[in-house]
Amino acid sequence: GDHVRVCNRFPGDIAAMASSSYLHTVWALSGNDSYFYFGITYAILVVDAALAVRTMTTYNNNCCGETSPSCTFKPSGTGLSAVSVADRHTPEGRAMEVTQICEGFGADISDVDLAALTDSAFEAIYAVWLKYGVLRFKGQSLDKESLQTFSQRFGPLEQLPTGRMTEEQKAQLDNLYVTPISNIKVDGKPIGGLGDAEAAWHSDMTYIETPPPASVLLGVEIPDDGGDTFFVDQRAALKALPEDLRVRIQGLSIKHNSAHDSVGKLRHGFEPFDDPRMAPGAVHPIVRRHNETGDECLYLGRRDWAYIPGLSLEESEALLDELWTYAIPSDFVVEQNWTPGDVIIWDNRRCLHRRTAIDPLQRRLLLRCQVLDRGLVQMV
Repeated sequence: GDHVRVCNRFPGDIAAMASSSYLHTVWALSGNDSYFYFGITYAILVVDAALAVRTMTTYNNNCCGETSPSCTFKPSGTGLSAVSVADRHTPEGRAMEVTQICEGFGADISDVDLAALTDSAFEAIYAVWLKYGVLRFKGQSLDKESLQTFSQRFGPLEQLPTGRMTEEQKAQLDNLYVTPISNIKVDGKPIGGLGDAEAAWHSDMTYIETPPPASVLLGVEIPDDGGDTFFVDQRAALKALPEDLRVRIQGLSIKHNSAHDSVGKLRHGFEPFDDPRMAPGAVHPIVRRHNETGDECLYLGRRDWAYIPGLSLEESEALLDELWTYAIPSDFVVEQNWTPGDVIIWDNRRCLHRRTAIDPLQRRLLLRCQVLDRGLVQMV
């Protein structure tokens, strides 16, 4: 039947990696494709230094430092792994390969067509997504409908807000579940959200009571420079906290500001304010347990206008500033340099992400689906 082959590579420099050994294991799908069982099969020697080069890169000081926009993957004491998923239900008998980026965070998946997934192949992808938090698929040929179809396998999708639209405007929408993220303007009006500005570190929609667990992005038009996306592991960030800080935040929560968007603009319908205590928004624990994996993660949302209820403003600001000094562990930041056809899906329960600014003279268009909690509404 279908199977997953896991290859764990031991750390070392590129020359040593040419003679490193792989340990092959198997997660075989059960007859009803509902779960995996695990068995070790065999070990072989593989000569393959080329796998040391990655286009989805680790952003850390050992590799390229804080000033370099991108770099090839360079092992720095962390393990690499590759996962091969053979899906025999596809006509081509295609095998998917998954390559880990950071230690336990971020993975590249190749040799897969997201528009033609079997149920068992998707379940394998879902398990890898829960394991690594961020997945990238290159060279995909998806339109809005096929992006929607793939995305809604992760859960029900958020619908575009149409409450303020006229019937004529609604009639012009070709898809209610795919949102353009773009700086392009037509007749002086933007065709999508977020424009050119840099987007600071954040997790999506933490200002609502039940934030979306997943976000999916498809690259369509990509500028020559700018608009890169970075992801950071908040499970690793929590582990990096000193013990005394862990004790101090025990039982504390953060109120997440709903009045401003990811680029800091005041949303329509909100009044400006100058005190974080006045910001509207949901309250979530600073340490949040992932509802599917059980892992604890730091859950900060975004820094601007955040407030810790029960503390004075000065105490809240100081504690938030201290927490954010640990929120971006450099060995657990993955950089995405977009190309057309790239698809990224990330776990908002585990990740923060940010975007660099875009040259307003260059066009950028991405398409996004926002995946809602499976228990919140029925599948679309």
